[in-house]
Amino acid sequence: MYFWRITCFILVPWWMGASLVGQTNPTPPATTHWAALSPEQLLSDLYGAQLRQTDADCQRQLARRLLDEAMAAGPQSPLGLALLRQAGQCAASGADPLTFLRCWEAELGGSQSRQSLPSDLARLGQTCRKLADVEALVEVCRILADDAMRRDQPEVPPALDQIAAAAAQRARSAHLLNQSAQRQREHQQWLTRRGQLDAARQRQQTGQATADDFFQLGLLQAVCLDDWAKADELWEHAAAPWSEAASLDRAGAEEWQAQMELGHRWWQLSQSRIDAAAADALRGRAVHWYQIALEPSLGLPRQLALKRISEQRRLRLLDRGYRPGLDTLLYAAADFTHLAGQRTDNTIDFDWGMNSPDARLPKDDFSLECRGYLLVPRDGNYTFVLSANEGFTLQLDGQTIMEQQGNARSRGGCRQRISLAGGCHRLLLRYFDHSGTARLRMEWIPPGELAAAPIGPEYFWRDAVR
Repeated sequence: MYFWRITCFILVPWWMGASLVGQTNPTPPATTHWAALSPEQLLSDLYGAQLRQTDADCQRQLARRLLDEAMAAGPQSPLGLALLRQAGQCAASGADPLTFLRCWEAELGGSQSRQSLPSDLARLGQTCRKLADVEALVEVCRILADDAMRRDQPEVPPALDQIAAAAAQRARSAHLLNQSAQRQREHQQWLTRRGQLDAARQRQQTGQATADDFFQLGLLQAVCLDDWAKADELWEHAAAPWSEAASLDRAGAEEWQAQMELGHRWWQLSQSRIDAAAADALRGRAVHWYQIALEPSLGLPRQLALKRISEQRRLRLLDRGYRPGLDTLLYAAADFTHLAGQRTDNTIDFDWGMNSPDARLPKDDFSLECRGYLLVPRDGNYTFVLSANEGFTLQLDGQTIMEQQGNARSRGGCRQRISLAGGCHRLLLRYFDHSGTARLRMEWIPPGELAAAPIGPEYFWRDAVR
């Protein structure tokens, strides 16, 4: 379905004589030819003219468009993977570190992307000239280096440190240079600790391992390899309370109260004097048990579990370069022209009446663009409800979900039910008002709920570096 969507999306403008990036494309070949093409050949035929553009702005726009198409096609499908890889290359050429990061994340850091990561980022570093782009590049290097440490890939962090330091040097930013130097020291400490783990592994093989050796090796299994069965086996030989938690974890728990208690144990251990990656892994294990216990649980234990699940999700998003809220662009015209400024909004629940939505905007004839990410807590069907006076367009991952071009008479708003996977989805909400009262409210009905409610601030996120 997505193959034909993309094919038709490009073919129809061609037949109507439209052009891409200011160029007119030739008449496309027969449909049977397109069906026989590989994803890479299809991309070359569809986007060949744009891929040959050397202008950085064109490459940025193409990278974001390809990323949207990849998410629509399914990032793990052959076509989706080809779109993601091409989007990442365009982002590198167009000095767009954050789009590069989102492409890499969507591909789940596959083996091919990990092998080419340092060279791709080095090329990206050469194209970053503006200070904002260099700041974004340094942040991306930090995130990907942390990911490499979790995967126990010792050769990657030093290479990324060099890229970040070189970009900071070209930007002549003392702040970024100091930040890069601090990261290099942290990665050197990690390499030293990794050597100590190798020594502990050797002592284990010779039967001379201490309780601390078993503790450290268990952390290695949990953090870098995500092998909790092996981690529990090692931790059973460590000191209490690690051995107690590991024994209970291996035995499992059938009653929700016992599952909650096991989640509490891992959460408390995450507060120990351990590094950030280990704390994240232990909180993740706690959330694993909380989620199992959540459906039958009641009262205060359920509320505590929900709070900790939300906290773990927030911490992971912060670590991956997201920040709370949406970036809202303010336009002093109803046609999204005459940019007047930018602000951060934590919710989309406004009733301005006859007033201006911002001191920088007029009372009538204005428009807004809310950009960022919508965090979907779990897989399922979500009903979105938008109430607006006057018009709006809502997009998720580049696909238009809802649209209202005129004034709505019903205060019940427009409704649309769609299936979404859990995780972050790119959000764009465009709103305009010509005259009279102005209001904009976005609600949803998550799976298992019956009534619409405003989307809380914990579900709206934006990139750390704009």
